[in-house]
Amino acid sequence: MISAIDSKADELDLVGCVGRRVVVDLPDSFTLLEWVYALWQKDNHLLLLDPRLTAAEKAERERMFRPEAAVRVMRGDVSLAFGTFIPVVESALMNVSLDEKIVDAPADRQDALTQFSSGSTGIPKMIVRSKRSLLAELADYATEQHAPASDSVVLCLVPLCHSFGLLSAAAHTLGQGGTLVFPEMLKPSLMMQTIIAQQVSHLYGVAFHYQLLAGEWDKYTDIDTSSWRSDLRLLSSGGPFPEPLLHSMLGRGLPVGQQYGMSEVGYIAVQWAGLPTGSVGSVASRLQAEVTDEGELVLVLEQSPYRCEQAQWEPDAAVEAGGRLFTQDAVTIDELGRLYIGKRMNDQLSIGGLKLSLSEIEQELSAHPSIQDCCVVSYEQPLIGTVLEAFVVRSGEADLTETEIKEWLASRLARYKIPRRIRYIDEIPVSPAGKIMRGALLKEYCHEPAAAN
Repeated sequence: MISAIDSKADELDLVGCVGRRVVVDLPDSFTLLEWVYALWQKDNHLLLLDPRLTAAEKAERERMFRPEAAVRVMRGDVSLAFGTFIPVVESALMNVSLDEKIVDAPADRQDALTQFSSGSTGIPKMIVRSKRSLLAELADYATEQHAPASDSVVLCLVPLCHSFGLLSAAAHTLGQGGTLVFPEMLKPSLMMQTIIAQQVSHLYGVAFHYQLLAGEWDKYTDIDTSSWRSDLRLLSSGGPFPEPLLHSMLGRGLPVGQQYGMSEVGYIAVQWAGLPTGSVGSVASRLQAEVTDEGELVLVLEQSPYRCEQAQWEPDAAVEAGGRLFTQDAVTIDELGRLYIGKRMNDQLSIGGLKLSLSEIEQELSAHPSIQDCCVVSYEQPLIGTVLEAFVVRSGEADLTETEIKEWLASRLARYKIPRRIRYIDEIPVSPAGKIMRGALLKEYCHEPAAAN
């Protein structure tokens, strides 16, 4: 891999691709990692595109990023099936012609990584990380108890275009001299075979991956309880780990840790030791954290991570470029400094002065025997005000009408908490990190939401 990185770095020198904005549009692969390291060696500022984005979504992100060069698949279409890892991809570095209508600015060599996070309105937020920020995150991560070390074998199940995969799993492991492996596809039997054959010590995934693996653990336990390493540790991100699944994993002797973070700052806290207490560990030492009177976690930063104005960022008039990042997560911190994540603050709404929680409505919907999955969103409409809509995935061939669902809710909730409309869909969209993509539902189904949760 080192020789491949050096070769790509030489190519960058040859064409003068130093200190430029470069979009990397490749599927998860060792080729992708080689380009990332080579480009960063030459002080380039990267945008890694999620291969699952549509062509239009990629084009919009590139328009906002204004790349001066790009690394793309060289020929043909590469299979982009969900969870597919392709070891080697034929790729090429090419120049990008900027739209003359766009007033361009020179790339800032202190900027290293741009990511886009779906906003609550469906409009992506442009997040920029500096080289200093990334290095500080990796330095912090190396001090975390049980984090991968030089003798570790790390199986990465999460996408490399997101911080959890790129920085925590890949960059940290490689920086420590550990071994990084990927499954060629997210097939339970193949993942389990990889864990055993490679003697994996650390596994990075989200609840979805562990749910896939749940049945496989028992097959191998019945054969040989020492099939996998005794020090195997599992890490999850992307939201609370379902309690039934957690207890199932712990019952198999598999400690499930949890990592909490944001694209804006990378990882905030991580606990590898398991989650019987529900804690995600202590806030990383590089971060200064506060908790508001309402219980929201706030991070004090030297500069805004956004390139456009965002309601989550509050500039500090006394500190140049500095300010406070409101995470929109309700938290508690115990006497030992351990962090516990509660509900999203933007899960709470006010309709006509009356408070409600989207998760409360979702909980009642989920209790219906004919509903497999659900999600509730809200948005503002002129004259009407706040509008609630529910998205429902029915169980099997269940015949369930909108009237029946509303009657079910009416027997359990106040009238103002009942969604105005029920929409039936095949599945609730989630991000690679396991978070429900409410913005995607609003963008695709709801009409002209002015502001939304």
